[in-house]
Amino acid sequence: MGLDSVELVLAWEDSFGIQISDAEAERIFTTRQAAERIYEQLRSSGPEDFGCLSLRAFNKLRRAFLDEGIPRHAVRPEARVTHLLPSRQRRDALIMVCQRAGLEPPRRLPFGLQLTFGRVRDIVIDAVIGQHSSLRLPGHGWSLSQVREVVRAVIYAQLALRRFSDDADFIKDLKID
Repeated sequence: MGLDSVELVLAWEDSFGIQISDAEAERIFTTRQAAERIYEQLRSSGPEDFGCLSLRAFNKLRRAFLDEGIPRHAVRPEARVTHLLPSRQRRDALIMVCQRAGLEPPRRLPFGLQLTFGRVRDIVIDAVIGQHSSLRLPGHGWSLSQVREVVRAVIYAQLALRRFSDDADFIKDLKID
């Protein structure tokens, strides 16, 4: 298992609040296997939430941007935050948008470094990975599709892989060491 693989497993553990043993991690070769093994740890006896987390995050953000006076047609996944919010107090405006959406605002960087403003898609992916509890229905357990969505979002965030099959082998097909 190479360093990229280790970072993926650690990111999954952090995102889901679980532990994956080294032996278990060595038996995960595809996105599907990762999602299924994580789902087995998270599975509950209650009703499952089958909603799409990224759609929920996007809709919450879009409503918050609308409240900020941004036209609906301008708020798209590929829209740059710098184009949506005025340059003055952009950080404060983005914090307000995230708070209205019920999401944690972007973290301040140390030493006075500026926050890098990406795309709306980046905020959505960050919410799916680290704030999924605010996107899931209260009193409902995980569904396999939601676990898969978070697993794929982590892969996208960690390795910048966007299009890949759930059955693609991490090492052979995706060239993850």
